[in-house]
Amino acid sequence: MKLQHLSSSSLSLARVAACLLLTAAALCSCGDFYTYEEDDSQQKPTMVLYRDTIDILAGDTCRLIAFVMPAVSGDVGVEWESDADSIATVTGDSLLALKAGVCKVVARSVVDATVADTCLVRVVGPWCDQKGEYMNETVVYADISVHGRQPSDMLLVGAFVAGELRGVPVRQEWKGIPYYVFRISGRRDVVLGETIKFRAIDRSTFKLYEFDYEVEFDGQSHGTLSNLVSLRID
Repeated sequence: MKLQHLSSSSLSLARVAACLLLTAAALCSCGDFYTYEEDDSQQKPTMVLYRDTIDILAGDTCRLIAFVMPAVSGDVGVEWESDADSIATVTGDSLLALKAGVCKVVARSVVDATVADTCLVRVVGPWCDQKGEYMNETVVYADISVHGRQPSDMLLVGAFVAGELRGVPVRQEWKGIPYYVFRISGRRDVVLGETIKFRAIDRSTFKLYEFDYEVEFDGQSHGTLSNLVSLRID
C-alpha cells in the first residue's frame, strides 16, 4: 500500500476537525451545557404619577397623568380610582373636586394591578369672602406676588383664621402703583388675638402656598401706602 504524503497544513486541519468532533460528543453525552441567565436589564415596570399632591378648588377639574418607567412595549392601560367619591371623583383621566376635604387617588395598570401609584388630593372649599357673618375688621395693605404673578381668577389669595377664610384682597392704586387691601373680619364672639395667615392657591398648577407673614387679629391697620406689607413667594 502506498502512503500519501500529508502537508503540515493538512495535519492542522485534521486536528481541528478531531477536536470539534470530540466536543460535540461530549455535549451530546452530558446534556445541555449552557444555562440561561435572566437579563437583569429587563426590570419590572413601575408607575409614577405626574404629581404626588394636588391642591384643587371645589368645582375645579384636573387632568391626571401617569408615566410607566422604564418604557415598555404595548399599552399597560391605566385605570383611576378615588377612595372618597364624595370629595373628588374620577372619570377617565379627569379629576373633579366636589367639596372640601382630603382623599387619595390611585392609578393602576389594567395589565398588572401591582404596577400602581397614589397621589394625595386636598380639596379647598369655595374661596369667597364671608364677612357678612363677622364684624371687627383688621385691615392689611399689601404688595402681593406669587412667582411674579398678582391675584387673579386663576391665582386666588386669602386671609385665614383657624383655617377659615376671613378676607380676600381688593386691588387699588396709589399714584399709579397697584396695591391690595384686605379687610379681615373676626367673629362676633371671639376675643381679639387670633392669628391671621395668608395663603394662595394656583388653579393652573394646583398648588397651595402659605406666605411667611402673619399678624394678630387686633382690629387695627397694618402696612401703609408707602410701606406695604410684603406678601411674596419667589
